[in-house]
Amino acid sequence: MDEISEEGASGSSGGPKQLSLMPVMILLVLVCILMAANLYVSMTRRNGGGGGEAKGKGPVKAVPWEAPEEIPTQFTTTDGVVVMKVELEMAGEAPAKTLSEHPGRVADVFVSVLETKKTDEVTTEALKEEIKEKINKMLGIDDQVVEVNFLQFQKQKLQ
Repeated sequence: MDEISEEGASGSSGGPKQLSLMPVMILLVLVCILMAANLYVSMTRRNGGGGGEAKGKGPVKAVPWEAPEEIPTQFTTTDGVVVMKVELEMAGEAPAKTLSEHPGRVADVFVSVLETKKTDEVTTEALKEEIKEKINKMLGIDDQVVEVNFLQFQKQKLQ
């Protein structure tokens, strides 16, 4: 009889304890996932990540970035020359600072966009879009370049 009562006691006491811990464990895992997601979102916003608009907060103030003197203004195409001075409107201070720290990489973007084109193929709107796309790719985050403005733009086909 002692054996039966011990088995009954261990069977009834062991089962419900294990089952009652399962919802608590699930709840803890969900809380951890939510905390990690919240941390990710807050870090992304703090570092200037995300698009040109923060959800529910309206448009982000564009920060102008003018190409520094180290970046040339004259670029060759396959059959001519393009002279341009560029100002970029960035989605925050962080991406503007990154560009200022790496003017050589920005110049490489300008060269790579223009060196494979004929002068007649270079249009300001198409060029703006391509520069915007390639600099966003260089930064590794979409929508950091809000707008590309030409302070100076001139093209000349060589004979």
